[in-house]
Amino acid sequence: MRIKADIMLLPDPNVAVEKVSFKNIRSYEELENCIIAEVKRQAEILKSGGKIETETRRYNRVGAMHESLPLRKNDTSVDFRYLADTDIPSIKLNPIRIAKCTEILERKLTPFEIKKELGLKHGLTVKEVAVIMANPKTLSTFEELVAEGRNSKTVYTWMYVHLAKIASDDDLSLQLAV
Repeated sequence: MRIKADIMLLPDPNVAVEKVSFKNIRSYEELENCIIAEVKRQAEILKSGGKIETETRRYNRVGAMHESLPLRKNDTSVDFRYLADTDIPSIKLNPIRIAKCTEILERKLTPFEIKKELGLKHGLTVKEVAVIMANPKTLSTFEELVAEGRNSKTVYTWMYVHLAKIASDDDLSLQLAV
């Protein structure tokens, strides 16, 4: 997988700005770090009264340092300029929504990592983890019961043997029973 990203800060949405292209980004984490580094770089240039130049750059990470390095200038290509589309309105995001998304992203746990953590932490099989993860409500119920000090295998058995039997006897789904 290779990702290409075009990054530009728009101090005024009615003014054409230059875009900076990044190519050959190898992962979503690298994309995120690339965007953060480039936004900081462009913000510093604009704050100091400078001008962003159209160019292709590459992202580089050395230890804890994230930077974008120039590859080539694209000053002769008119198609590298960006003009805001008048038919597409600017999007203003609610700060509360941004905070919620940031909180989720900072956890940086993929569903696979959550399953792996759940299996290792509670000694569950892959099948047992899959059953628990099939429904967010059953996952939260499982976690609550285990947090109260109950044995994870006992909780699993109770949820998926006894509750499933009650649910099937009453023609209910397991989701409703939990």
